[in-house]
Amino acid sequence: MNACLFPPEGKRSWRGGRGTEFNDNKVLEEKYDGKSGFANWANANMLVWAQIESKMAWENLDGIPAVTGLTGIRNYWWAA
Repeated sequence: MNACLFPPEGKRSWRGGRGTEFNDNKVLEEKYDGKSGFANWANANMLVWAQIESKMAWENLDGIPAVTGLTGIRNYWWAA
């Protein structure tokens, strides 16, 4: 979860891409009342999915839904 959320809830870095309105300060001020407002909005609206891809993940599947803040689980397991 730390990598998905902005501080103070997580440790997601601030980059200038689409996920941060391209770091356009005018947009950030007008829409979110600044960077901290955007970070709060993004954290409140973030969807975080666990992607199950390995045998180990399947073996631990019962514990994965207990992760705080997890939106859902997606199965990407297939037989070779």
